Amino acid sequence: MPPETSVSRGQYSSRTMRSSVRQDDEYAIRSEISESIPVIDYRDLNINPDNKLGQGSFGIVYKGIWNGQTVAVKQLHLNKSTKQEKKSFVKESRIMSTLGKHPNLVDLYGYTLEPPCLVMRYVQLGSLSYLLHYCEDPEIEAKITDGRIKKKLILGIVLGMIQLNAVNIVHGDLKSQNILVAEDYTAKVADFGFATLRGKTARSIASSVTSDDDAQVCGTAGYMAPELINHSTLPDYSSDVYSFGVMLNEVIQEEEPYADQFRNFLGRGPLAAVNYARLGNRPRISSRTPAILKTFIEKCWHRNPLSRPSFQQIFKDLQPPHIKFPNYFEQPSFTITTD
Repeated sequence: MPPETSVSRGQYSSRTMRSSVRQDDEYAIRSEISESIPVIDYRDLNINPDNKLGQGSFGIVYKGIWNGQTVAVKQLHLNKSTKQEKKSFVKESRIMSTLGKHPNLVDLYGYTLEPPCLVMRYVQLGSLSYLLHYCEDPEIEAKITDGRIKKKLILGIVLGMIQLNAVNIVHGDLKSQNILVAEDYTAKVADFGFATLRGKTARSIASSVTSDDDAQVCGTAGYMAPELINHSTLPDYSSDVYSFGVMLNEVIQEEEPYADQFRNFLGRGPLAAVNYARLGNRPRISSRTPAILKTFIEKCWHRNPLSRPSFQQIFKDLQPPHIKFPNYFEQPSFTITTD
C-alpha cells in the first residue's frame, strides 16, 4: 500500500468536511420540517434541466416527473445557497405543511435534501400574469378575457386566502405571478417564500419561523401596501387585501399595475411604485369598470389598513350572481385614481 501523502490527507479531510457540513445541513432541515411532509429521494425525480417553469434569486422551478405524475420542482441554486436561503426553504416548507388540502392552494408533495427542493403539484396553464399579459394561445385568450372566467379566478383566489387566514398565515407577496391556473381555470395561490405565521399557529409550530425576517419589506412593489415601506410595519392580513385589490383591478382590465407609469419609474429604484402609492396614487381604473367593482377595488387598496375589508367579506360581496365582471375592453378608457 503506498504511503499516504499530505495531498491525499488534505483531499480526504476536505471531502470529509464537506460531507460533514452537508449532513449537518440535512439534519437541520429535517429537524425543523414537520414529519408529515415526506422526504423524497432526489434520484427519484426525473427532471429535464431545459424544462424550466420559472427562475428567481432563490433558484429555478423545473417541470419534472415523480411517482408517475408531472410535478413542479422548486430547487435552490446548487452550491450557492446561503444560510438565509436555506432558512427560507425550511420556512416555506413548514408553512405549506400547515395549509392542508385546499382546491385553491398549491399542494406540496414533499421535499428533497440534497439538493434542497420542494416538490409540488404541477399546475397546467401557468401563472395568471402570463395568461393575462403574455399568452398568445387564441383559445386561452378567449377564456381569460371572459368576465365569467375572471370572476371564477378572483373568487378562487379569495377562497385560497380565506384558508390562509384560517391557519393564521399572511402571504406577504400576493400578485398575479404567484397565482397559478389549472386547466379548468381554478386559481391556486402559490409561492409562500414571503409568508409569515401569525398568532397561535406561529407559537405552536415555531417562533423561529417568523423571528428573524418579519421586518423584511415583503412583496413586489406594484402590489405592495404603502405602509410596508416603513420597516417597523409588518405584513398582515390587511396588506394582503391591498395586494388583492391591485390584482383585482389588473384582472378586470388586463393591464399590469402602473403600466402607464413605467417610464416615470425608470431610474427611481425598485420601490418606485410603492413610493408613488404612498403619495396617494393608485393604478388607473378603466372608466368602463362597473361602479360596484370600482368602489370595491378602492376599498381594498384604501390608505387606511383598518378600512380594508377582510377576505371573508370580500367573498360575501363578490360572490352573488348579480356581480358581473366585464369582458375584454377592446378600446381601453381610463381614469386616474388617487387615495
